[in-house]
Amino acid sequence: MELFHGISALSGISPNIRVALERAGNIEAKIDSEFTAVGINQTVHRIYLDLNCSIGILSPFETITKEVSSKVLLTETVIVGEVPSTYYNYDNLGFEDVLTTVK
Repeated sequence: MELFHGISALSGISPNIRVALERAGNIEAKIDSEFTAVGINQTVHRIYLDLNCSIGILSPFETITKEVSSKVLLTETVIVGEVPSTYYNYDNLGFEDVLTTVK
């Protein structure tokens, strides 16, 4: 804080004001899991840690609160199954298209 703004001979001279800050907050952790198909016979299993933290800074003048969220990958595993003898990809076909394709 410069009280004598613009006077170069008095620059760096200002009163010392002590301000004490105090931290306050809490954190929530949650385990999340997801499965994703990555091929005909493979599935990826991922386990995440979801962190949500509410941080507060207390000062004599104001209180500042901030929400912080983060998702951390804990582990990832590829699950391999047997290769099927036949495979049909019906993802982009409607019900009528499937019936005419199978005939």
